[in-house]
Amino acid sequence: MKFADSPEWVAAKADGDTAEIAVAGWFQSVGFDVFKTLGNVAFDLLLQCKVEVKRDRRAGETGNVAVEVEYRGQSSGIHTSQATYWAFVLDGEALIIKTRSLRDLIASSEFQERRAGDGGNAVVKLVPVAQLRAVKDVRQVQLPEPSKPRRRKVLN
Repeated sequence: MKFADSPEWVAAKADGDTAEIAVAGWFQSVGFDVFKTLGNVAFDLLLQCKVEVKRDRRAGETGNVAVEVEYRGQSSGIHTSQATYWAFVLDGEALIIKTRSLRDLIASSEFQERRAGDGGNAVVKLVPVAQLRAVKDVRQVQLPEPSKPRRRKVLN
């Protein structure tokens, strides 16, 4: 037997739905895709965002990360990325920055440019790691030691 919802519950539900929409709107405004859960679930909103991950193996020796800005004469990399965040992985840690902040950093500074990758068809800006770390919204995340791949037995 199903009972009718009380007027108090209906009003509280409407207030809760309005709050969820407001919170979802904020998360969307900062780059997340927001999904509303339905039914009897332990949470209300599911969030996703796009992250561009760059592993810069030379950053330790050069002191710079390479940020692509052009490929074959066309804007690319940071200028065309649809990611919400960029993560630069440097020897056991990641520096995570909002794409918008990285674009602002690239635009506001005279970083050295170099031809790189794919036979020199790409142009990168060399951003000093120390300067990247100093950006106010950069998060420094320690990464776990990577596990060594297990050798698989080959059965004949």
